[in-house]
Amino acid sequence: MDLAILAPAGGRKTQKIIDMCADVAVPRKRAVITFTTNVQKILIDRLLASDARSQMPTVMGWYTFLLDHIVRPYAPSVTELHGSRVKGLAWVDGTLPRNLSRVDYYLDSAGDAYSERLGLLASKTLTADGKAVIDRLERIFDEIYIDEVQDLRGNDLDVLNALLRSKIHVILVGDVRQRLLSTSKSSRKNMKYDGLDLAGWFHEMDEKELLDLQTIQETWRCCPEVIQFADQMFADDMFPTTKSNVTVPTGTHHGIWLVEEPHIEEYIRRFHPACYRDSVRTKLVGTDSAMNFGLCKGATEEHVLIFPTGPMKKFWKDKTNNLADKSRMNAYVAITRARWSVAIYVDSAKGYDIPVWKPS
Repeated sequence: MDLAILAPAGGRKTQKIIDMCADVAVPRKRAVITFTTNVQKILIDRLLASDARSQMPTVMGWYTFLLDHIVRPYAPSVTELHGSRVKGLAWVDGTLPRNLSRVDYYLDSAGDAYSERLGLLASKTLTADGKAVIDRLERIFDEIYIDEVQDLRGNDLDVLNALLRSKIHVILVGDVRQRLLSTSKSSRKNMKYDGLDLAGWFHEMDEKELLDLQTIQETWRCCPEVIQFADQMFADDMFPTTKSNVTVPTGTHHGIWLVEEPHIEEYIRRFHPACYRDSVRTKLVGTDSAMNFGLCKGATEEHVLIFPTGPMKKFWKDKTNNLADKSRMNAYVAITRARWSVAIYVDSAKGYDIPVWKPS
């Protein structure tokens, strides 16, 4: 049966893929797919460092998979394209006009498919000629692994549905809490599974016996204080408590801290934390550089310093304050980059139930 593994940050999700691909006792044609180029590079490096290198899987991005294995070979069968062939990919950072003609809705003037509508085009291709698409894939791959599956959205779930009904062994790996990126910002398909509600899709697939859903409730990255703080970003009944398998070395700076402006430069000098922020508009103090929350996914750091948004500050003062799901996920990802400590910059520590760091 196909498999889905949902695990928290530091839950060795990617390592599960490496271990499975390292099983080379029987020749298998494998594809390992993920959304971002950064994770693709991590996967290639780790696969090459393992026994999998003797039967090296094909590592590719999600858009490449849709384009090369679904859309380009079979899209001419889609009625709206009038037989037009798709040449390549046109990257779109944002939304596209909806009042376009049939072909122009999906392709630019060069015949390249808009990335924002590639999932929709793939879904329509499967509807028009799905048997041919799946037959071809079954001849090419025995196993398909999808890492960071939570980045897929909208029409992509229709593609996953088709794969789960194929003869290919499909393994999905991810963490709904880290759903910061998205293959399509404008898709309105499968909206009931948007954001944190993606968890419901996995449970439905499990109930339909299309996959075996396994959950990991342990982390091998974050110390207990860090993962406990991260877990608090979500309601107790939403996700199980995460157990830390990490022991803090004696004398290591660890835990959750507030740092006020008079001490921020000294904190950074002593602990050299990775600095994370919401966006370029976020005010920085004590440093000139910080990475946006959405870009830090996949990193592991000793110490982390967060420049929070206003709503995050209110939430950390009082957990009954409302905080949007996107902000909860942003905070979770930033917090769980840390092995030992998370510091939060605040103008004033008044009203928080978090210890304040001061140089001793």
